[in-house]
Amino acid sequence: MKFGIYNHYWRLSEFLEDRKSHNIVASRDGHLYEIRRTPFGMISVPASENALRRLEEVPKGFQFELPLIPGEIMEQILTFFRKYCNPWVESEVMIQIFWHKTEHYYKAICPPQKVSKVHVDAEPMTGDGELVEVLQIHSHNTMDAYFSSTDNADEQRFLLYGVVGRLNETNPSILLRVGLNGYFYTLPIERVFTNFNKSKDNAYPIEWDNNIEYITFLGDEESLY
Repeated sequence: MKFGIYNHYWRLSEFLEDRKSHNIVASRDGHLYEIRRTPFGMISVPASENALRRLEEVPKGFQFELPLIPGEIMEQILTFFRKYCNPWVESEVMIQIFWHKTEHYYKAICPPQKVSKVHVDAEPMTGDGELVEVLQIHSHNTMDAYFSSTDNADEQRFLLYGVVGRLNETNPSILLRVGLNGYFYTLPIERVFTNFNKSKDNAYPIEWDNNIEYITFLGDEESLY
């Protein structure tokens, strides 16, 4: 592809086959290089602003292209999360939200998971031809809502992610973000959900509870109960 005097290549091997004089070549290191070739030799340097001026600016950010998720689903999730944050049990749990492509509705699913105070080991459900995964959200029981280093390492897919903390309070904290390959954008709740009441109990499917197993840690061992 050529813009002005510069030929643009995604692969160095393609450039080497063409042997043009003025070139911009993409590299595995994530940078663009200007490569000049003349009868006496070839040089490769980081592409200058002048060499890239014909390229269009790519905006950063995220555009949510589905309808807002009904707030009633978040009320169900918060009710579920609160059940596992009480004087007897404090566990992290997680929920997935899917969008049905043809029938146009959201579905919240609790995948099978082993849970403890500071950890949730889930077996996330995968989308099929009709269901597309949109969001994964987990709880921090009485702890603050924050994305841990473990979350940052695990949440590499292009997806919405959420965490809820302070579930022992009437106004729990909720954080949402969207990410891809370790890059994240924080999102306000109103960009993803319709209005909801954080303290309202809203019945959730009973099968969610059936997918929860507790883990207790005993030294280097763990046991289920």
